[in-house]
Parts: sequence; C-alpha cells; structure tokens
Amino acid sequence: MHQHFSHLLVVLLLLLISSVCPFFVSPPIVTPFPSPTTLYLSSSSSTSTAYSAQAQLLLKKADLVRIGEETNFGITATKGVRREAEGIIESLVASRPKEDYSLSGCEGKWTLIYTDAPDITSLARTPTSKLGRVGQEVVKSGEDGEFEVRNVIEWLRPAWASRLPLPSRVKGWVIGSEPGSSGAGRVIQKVVTAGKDRDEKGNTVDLKIKGAQVYAEGESEGLPLLLQRVKENPIDLKGPLSSLPFGSFEIMYLDEGMRIIKTSNGYWACNLKDDSGSEWF
Repeated sequence: MHQHFSHLLVVLLLLLISSVCPFFVSPPIVTPFPSPTTLYLSSSSSTSTAYSAQAQLLLKKADLVRIGEETNFGITATKGVRREAEGIIESLVASRPKEDYSLSGCEGKWTLIYTDAPDITSLARTPTSKLGRVGQEVVKSGEDGEFEVRNVIEWLRPAWASRLPLPSRVKGWVIGSEPGSSGAGRVIQKVVTAGKDRDEKGNTVDLKIKGAQVYAEGESEGLPLLLQRVKENPIDLKGPLSSLPFGSFEIMYLDEGMRIIKTSNGYWACNLKDDSGSEWF
C-alpha cells in the first residue's frame, strides 16, 4: 500500500513540474500534412514527371504573359527582357513534340501578348494616333485549303490631343472624346491576307495580300468629323495588289489557348486566344 502511494506521489510531482516548466517535457513531433502536390508527386514516378512538366509549362506561360503586360506586348522591352522572353518562348516550343500544326488549328480570334517584330513595335511611334491592341483573326474562306488571315490594329486618340488649345466643342469636332469616356471612339484597321499551309507536313503558312479594311466605332458625337464619315462609310480596299506575296510564318507552338509563331524574318509573335468574354474586334 505504501509503495503504491509513493508511485502516485511521483506521478503527481512529474505532472506538476511539467505544467509549471513545460521545457522539461520534449515537444511533440509534428509532421506537416503533405500538400496535394506532394501526395501526387509521391504516388508514382511516371505521373509525377508529367505533373511537374505541366506545372512548369503553366508557369512559363504565366511569365510570358507577365512580360507582355509589363512591356506593352514587347514595345518597351529592354535587351535583357527580350532575352528572358526568348528563353521562355524557346522552352515552350521545346516542351511539345514537333507536330504538324496547320491554319485549321488557328481558327478564331487572337490577341497579341508579346512580340519582338519591329514592324509591330514601331507602331507605338505613330504620331497621329495611340496604338491600342493588336490581334489576328483566322477564318476559313471556303476555298481549297485557304483561310483569310486578318491582322488587326486598334487605334485610339493620342494623349497630346487633350492638350490642344482649342475650345471644348471645337476640340470634339477635331479629335473626338477623351479615351475611356462615354462615347469615345476608336479605329480598327485590318490588313486582310489569304493564308495557306505550304504543304501537308510542315508548319509553314504562306500569305498573299487581299486588301485592307478600316472602320470606326463609338458614338458619333464621340468621334471627330472625319471618323464619323468613316463610321458611316467603312473602307474596304481590294484591287491590283491583291494576291501579291505577303511573307510567311511558321507555327512553332499551338494549344487551346496560346499560339507562338516565327516570321520569315526570324521574329516571334505570341498570342492568346480570345473567347466570347474577351473579344474586342
């Protein structure tokens, strides 16, 4: 009886010490709960490689979109940023086996997110207008293996126009409403080409010029007088230059949401596919 009582006193004493001085007691070993990624990666070596590659692909695409947003789709990119973008592009191209891409997989509307092509980046220096968005539309033309490839440019009112020393009413007639205001207008310019896959195996598309289209959008009172006339009578040019060669490009990467092409001059153009919620032309 006395021995049992002694054991009880020892236990009570240890409990008292541990409650007053917790550092006497070893802390419990806490094993962090594994994340879903960790659980997936540890499930099998074959699937973990696929998952890792897919995750890296998404990160690279996100980095390319970020660079495009930070540099106005490449216009203000420095040499260092261009090298970074080119590295991402080349890794995306290398991530997919060489496939027989074709124009049929490019149907729809696309918005440019990054390019190093000077014929596009130089448009930002146009003094009479502000460059907006740049895009492309690919439409089956109904002819034998031929598509209409429409290169689209959005033009907005330039910033300097607001500083013209004109009465507000006269300024509206001359330059229209402020960008972003109710009724503010814009001009959509399209260079229309005929595109056709060079052959059944390759990824190269040959282009021929077909014409040009220019139209204005916005409330009439928000447009300058000249563009009000363009809105009423859109320009659709087709003539003697039709069917002349207009260069070529190679489809280097294509999935359901992104397309990367390389022009015949060696420049990159990266586009995201528009859906019903992001279409702007």
